[in-house]
Amino acid sequence: MDEALQQVMAVFAEEFHEQSQAITQALLEVQRSPVRNERKALMAGIFRQAHSIKGNAGTMGLKDVESLAHAIETALLEFRDGQRPPPPDFVLALLRSLDLAHRRVQSQRAGNDAEEPLLAEAGAALLVAGATAAEPESASPQSLEPTHSTRSQPRETLRVSLERLTALDRKVDDLREVRAALELRAQELHRLCASLANQLHRFPNGLDAQASRAVHQQLDRVDRRVAADLADLQGHLGSVEEELRMLRMVPAETLFAPLYRAVFEQARNSGKSARLEVAGARVSLDRRVLDELKDPLLHLVRNSVDHGIESASERLEAGKPPEGVVTISVEQRGAQVVMILADDGRGLALGRIRARAVEKGLFTEECCRDLSADELHELLFIPGFSTAESLTLTSGRGIGLDVVRENLQRVGGSVGVTSVMGQGTRFSLEVPLTLATAQVLAFEVGGITMTLPLHQVARAEHHSTTRSLSATLDLGGQPLQVHSLAALLHLPERPGPGQNAVVVAEGSEGPFAFHVERLLGEREVVIRPNPPELGKLRHLSASAAMGDGRIAFILNVRALVERAQAMTRLPEPPAPAAAPRARLCVLVADDSVTTRTVHRNSLRAAGFEVRTAADGEEALRLLHEVRIDLLVSDIHMPRLDGLGLTRAVRQEADFASLPVILISSLDSDEARSIAEEAGASAYLPKGLYARSALLAEVRRLLGLADLDEGNGQKPVESANR
Repeated sequence: MDEALQQVMAVFAEEFHEQSQAITQALLEVQRSPVRNERKALMAGIFRQAHSIKGNAGTMGLKDVESLAHAIETALLEFRDGQRPPPPDFVLALLRSLDLAHRRVQSQRAGNDAEEPLLAEAGAALLVAGATAAEPESASPQSLEPTHSTRSQPRETLRVSLERLTALDRKVDDLREVRAALELRAQELHRLCASLANQLHRFPNGLDAQASRAVHQQLDRVDRRVAADLADLQGHLGSVEEELRMLRMVPAETLFAPLYRAVFEQARNSGKSARLEVAGARVSLDRRVLDELKDPLLHLVRNSVDHGIESASERLEAGKPPEGVVTISVEQRGAQVVMILADDGRGLALGRIRARAVEKGLFTEECCRDLSADELHELLFIPGFSTAESLTLTSGRGIGLDVVRENLQRVGGSVGVTSVMGQGTRFSLEVPLTLATAQVLAFEVGGITMTLPLHQVARAEHHSTTRSLSATLDLGGQPLQVHSLAALLHLPERPGPGQNAVVVAEGSEGPFAFHVERLLGEREVVIRPNPPELGKLRHLSASAAMGDGRIAFILNVRALVERAQAMTRLPEPPAPAAAPRARLCVLVADDSVTTRTVHRNSLRAAGFEVRTAADGEEALRLLHEVRIDLLVSDIHMPRLDGLGLTRAVRQEADFASLPVILISSLDSDEARSIAEEAGASAYLPKGLYARSALLAEVRRLLGLADLDEGNGQKPVESANR
């Protein structure tokens, strides 16, 4: 396929996608509409779209797609007058035939000319289904053709590929960084000019008066011209940024067509009755944000029908209408967009979550009893956690809410969940309006530049209070617990004169205050996604390119709040000073608070003493300070990862025989081989990890495999103590 034909094929594929989505949306609306005239108008639109597909496919030589479009027209004749909607099973068959056509179009776009044999079967099945109803007497071949008066008027539009738009976006990002750098250079030049002018005034004998005035005027002229040129650049770039931003913005309603279909199909497959209602569909978001929202929203609506919505009989017994409702509302709040997805179903069963947490070895029964509803809800975001009792197409595979959170974090977003038993479940998704630039407050902590979106900053001020993990500060008459950001992020404290400041962030749970070393002020930054190796660090939502060439990190307030709560609720026990310990001690190194807690609770329940570290450097420090009998470490951690930690351990004679268990999300021979080469004694893939597997490895490596594992609370004593 030559380049010109490829371009035409790309346009056809995009147009076909839009037309098939329009048919899907209209078919589902026909199902819901109680008014005949509305159904008739919707059916007219379906016929127009199908006819356009038929003509375009014929032009492109896709005879099988052309035949399917003709079959759709013929099969829908009985329902064209809007007297009654097509049966749900017929609608499902038609939608699946469109899926086959979409696959055929994409295959052709990729250079594969082979026809899709299932398309002919799908078209024949539609014709049979349409023939089951009596054909209207007035139907004729001409009735398949839209009249000139019903054809939509051509619009003056130009299709631009997403790849070219993305390339343009990158170039504008580069210009933004150049602008930021020029702003700093202009400030330096202004200070230099002022300094030179001052020197000329202080030491006039070096030049005669006339020469001194001339140099001063030249400096002033250069300073003003640079400032004016920079202002012009800012103005022009601002206009380009706004135009590009508008090109990037897409209405949220583009997400909803597949969601309507997902609810329709899931309800049919599960024998339930449910509908989707939306509000705020006209709110526009950056297309890159929408792309990351597609899969999370699709999963959540399916989950709502599969897990949340009850059967019609259960709903009637509970005093609810037989048809369940899933709602999505979209609202712009400053530079953020909030999506609320809720259902009116049975709500989350906390007892089942507790039982599954114990079953998976995440917590003991005693620990689970102490967990709040919010803490139990958070367990749903752990990879592999599922409360489904049986395996279905959408449930029980351990793939779900963790992926939802990961997708949102890639664009600097967050997700939270609340639920009321018997009333339903509510997911709150918060994402940035655009990914181009952001206004942030910049500050330093541990020698690293961090930022916070300006719309989340409630207050920032220099303060003289002492920094600690849980100091209390009276800000405007409101007592707030003020946390040390360095401690939360496991960074070194670097206090200095006049370098103590407090930032109050406005999170979804309320104000959250933390200490920083130095405030750097407000900045407009270019947002960059975090590299893959930082993907696990939930408290870092994205990166930001600063004007002076440095890379800063944008903090996730919700993740900081969760980390602060975990550190406050579960303080590390102080290490015994002199008396020898009666139990073997296991050191757990992982940057995830949840994972550290899971490992710690399961090992303590088995009778071990446990110390924890948030990364490899902290673990290495503890190894030199405290007697450790075995090390359990995640591979992917900040500062020093598990492989680097293991290599460092093996290089020291004191730790040469220390058992080391490495845990990773990868389950492959290559990953296992790399771990063994680094010096690991054992390797556990996280996907297969269970409490029993870790305990078995710990006991084996410590020579305790022959001991009774049933008495989990019995202290495990060292043989050489």
